[in-house]
Amino acid sequence: MHATESLKCVSKPVLRNSTSTATSKAMSAALVVKKSKAGEKAPTAAKSGPAKNVAKPIAKKDLKRAKAKGTKGGKPAAKAKKLVREPDFTAEEKAVLDALDTPPKIQAYLDSMPYDPSDFYPSVRHTLKHKRAHCVGGGLLAAYCLERHGYGAAKLFELRTIRDDDHVIAVYQLNGCWGAVSKSNFTGMRGRDPVYQSLRELAMSYHEQCINSVGEKTLRAYTAQPLLLATIDKAISHRYGFQSGALKFTMRDIYELDHDKYWGPVQPTNPTLGAADKSFPAYLPNASRELIGAALLGSDPAGLYVPGK
Repeated sequence: MHATESLKCVSKPVLRNSTSTATSKAMSAALVVKKSKAGEKAPTAAKSGPAKNVAKPIAKKDLKRAKAKGTKGGKPAAKAKKLVREPDFTAEEKAVLDALDTPPKIQAYLDSMPYDPSDFYPSVRHTLKHKRAHCVGGGLLAAYCLERHGYGAAKLFELRTIRDDDHVIAVYQLNGCWGAVSKSNFTGMRGRDPVYQSLRELAMSYHEQCINSVGEKTLRAYTAQPLLLATIDKAISHRYGFQSGALKFTMRDIYELDHDKYWGPVQPTNPTLGAADKSFPAYLPNASRELIGAALLGSDPAGLYVPGK
């Protein structure tokens, strides 16, 4: 007898006497172990207990409606962050920037600021507001002012060192020669007059003065090309608006980008040593105590790199 026919028998009215009831229960239990066809289980009695909640599939029209409302699978989707550009410089900020219209004036302005020993990479607006700077903050401010007053696109140049902090300077060209404006804790690592015919000449002018706090000569390399800040601003989707002096435009974002793509390959100052050589050969003696004293004149000890620490 097939299972379907057995079910018909079970579904008949049950007599009220106890014997018929017991017989009916026995027949229902037998159905559990019988098979109607080979490889197919017969229907079993439903298990007791509360029914489990089963997730209903989302209808196509409901899914479309959910997507239109910015949801996925019935859950609210994360809202995209809106990129808000900082407002333009204030009238007070513009007055300062307009007055810094030559490299000597920009350099004098940076020299008048206390050195910033923090590791924070500030924007142009941040430096104007707090009136203190290190090489990165001073470099960004100088580069912006140079571009604002017709000295070419805003660009930075990096000097690579060993056992010391690297140094960033703002560079420009005048009459075909390179010059620089820079903020530094060392007196000899600041600006340069526009008299250098190549970036290598400019970089090498820092060799004797590029020393750490114990007098070791640390310059080993420089970047092959200046970093164009407009290119970087475009690469990071104008999130920080360098042109508007946004508060959040920082050097950190520059360093996180592909270094070789934007800075170019590193060139050694001494091909014999190479850019990564950490030795101090005899022909590179330490600076004299007099030179160290002059280099550290007016420096902030909190911002000095101490070898070995």
